[in-house]
Amino acid sequence: MKEKKSLNKRMTGSKNLQINGSVWKMALKQFSDATTKSSPAITGGCVVTTIAGLAMTLLIMPLEVSAKKNEDQDVKALLKEKIAVLKKIKKRLVRAADRDLDLYDQYRFMKTGSRGDPAGKSKYKALIYATKSPFKVASLLKECLSASIGCVNLCHDSVVSDVKAAVLLLHSSFNAILALAQSNMKGLNKEDYKLFEALRFSLEEEVSVQIDTLIREVDMFLLY
Repeated sequence: MKEKKSLNKRMTGSKNLQINGSVWKMALKQFSDATTKSSPAITGGCVVTTIAGLAMTLLIMPLEVSAKKNEDQDVKALLKEKIAVLKKIKKRLVRAADRDLDLYDQYRFMKTGSRGDPAGKSKYKALIYATKSPFKVASLLKECLSASIGCVNLCHDSVVSDVKAAVLLLHSSFNAILALAQSNMKGLNKEDYKLFEALRFSLEEEVSVQIDTLIREVDMFLLY
């Protein structure tokens, strides 16, 4: 409990304001103020993951609107299935944003040392976890994009542009979180670096296909 209160204080800059340890319970101005400091209380990974969560909100919104407007019960059921899947992924993104912040705090407050001594080994282990965190976010975004394929054909024509905007934001978030992961990777040994690099290439390849498919679906819908 004491550690959580300390984290809350760093994130909000206030002794009295409690946010239960989650950035998603912060006011937007507080989140911005906590980030735009010379010693920011919010990590880059946390910011990007939060943006990705908001992009998912923008994606879910047109599906909810379409489910309400559509009178075809089969289409309505399909939309509700898509919405349920996307909401589950969004919940995991919310947790990932807080997790990224916790992992970075663990890493930056650890004592430094050579990799051979206990302090150095612990620091390196923390770096591994801090590197895994953005890759987990990238994997969640891949899941989200995969679940979104076919959505546009179920949507009401008034909200299809919202779907496209959400997809573009999710793609940007995906690229941004991998850029942050690459920064962490610079401190890894060659063997671990190669493992993460292979994972990065695999994710990029899969997401590239998903994005092409989604954008083509949207553009075809808007064209006709």
